[in-house]
Amino acid sequence: AKNKCGSHVLQAAFKSDTLEESVKEKLINAFEDDWGSLISDVYGSHVFESIWDCSLFTVKRRQELMKKLVPIHNDSKFWKFAMLRCDMYLFRKDRKAWVEKMKKTVKKVKH
Repeated sequence: AKNKCGSHVLQAAFKSDTLEESVKEKLINAFEDDWGSLISDVYGSHVFESIWDCSLFTVKRRQELMKKLVPIHNDSKFWKFAMLRCDMYLFRKDRKAWVEKMKKTVKKVKH
C-alpha cells in the first residue's frame, strides 16, 4: 500500500464491482492496526480514500474508525488532507451532525 504499484492495485480492488466482499474485508483488516502510518503515507493515503469510499465502509464502520483516529496526532500533509475529507473537526465537535453528513455521503458513493 505504501508504494506506487501496490497502491494502484489496492485502489482498483476496493473500487471493483467484481471482487468479492470477503476479499475486500481481508484487505481492510490488514490495515486495522496501522491506520496512522497508512494515512500519512503519500501512496497509502490514496488507499485509505478508496477504503473510505468502499461500499463495505458503512457510516457505523466509518464512525468506529474515526474513534480510533481521534487520539492520533500526525503532522503529515497527507494525514491532514484525509482528516479534512473525513471531517474530523465535525466528528469531534458534533458527532450527531457528522453521522447525518456521512449518511448523505455514503448514499452518494453507493449510487
